[in-house]
Amino acid sequence: MVNCQFCWVGGERLQFWVMMFAWIESFGFLRGNVAALMVLATAVFILMIPSVRLALVGLAVQYFALMLLYLDVIDPRLALVKLLVGWFVCLILMVTGQQVNWGRRDRVKPMRFGDRQVSVTAVRGLLAFVLLGIVWLLARQDFSFMTTVPNALALAVYGLVGFGLLGMFTSADELLRAGMGVLMLIAGLELYTTALSGQAQGGLVIMAAVNLFVAVLISFLTQKRYANTTTSFL
Repeated sequence: MVNCQFCWVGGERLQFWVMMFAWIESFGFLRGNVAALMVLATAVFILMIPSVRLALVGLAVQYFALMLLYLDVIDPRLALVKLLVGWFVCLILMVTGQQVNWGRRDRVKPMRFGDRQVSVTAVRGLLAFVLLGIVWLLARQDFSFMTTVPNALALAVYGLVGFGLLGMFTSADELLRAGMGVLMLIAGLELYTTALSGQAQGGLVIMAAVNLFVAVLISFLTQKRYANTTTSFL
């Protein structure tokens, strides 16, 4: 009886992974360069879209694109776990966003250049355009520290690190968006180290803990900032 129960559990688990692998394979046409371009597109979207709620949707799509890139360097089961961790991070930020009414109380101050004031969105757009060119040029170079990294992953790494830093330094008045910049930076560094040496289960647990810790920290700092305001659940 006990053996039969274990067989049933094992069969259910096997069926789950078969379904997941079939689901992943259905997106095979998005792997490689397409997934890398999706990472860049979502990075620009996260920075440029005025709505933080939609920026969070972009972050969730970005984690999906990252899973497709990870399929080229690690076991599909580990890539799927990374996707689930990323989506759980998005869930934490979504709950926080609802509690602070998506930062609508924020007053994003324009940037001052001499006597002229320029909106942050315009500055981000210009910097994003320049950064895209830099990322494209860097991805075409043969740097010694990137020789073993596939081209598609190298493009995504440069983009995540660059746009993550840009998001951090241009979103001081928007904590949730700045936090997404931090998460993109971490994702870029994690993708790079994984592409170099692969990743064992121990490393996966560590990086999952780092991502979840950062998400909780972003949530704590955001809620602390709005502690004296009335929360609104949408």
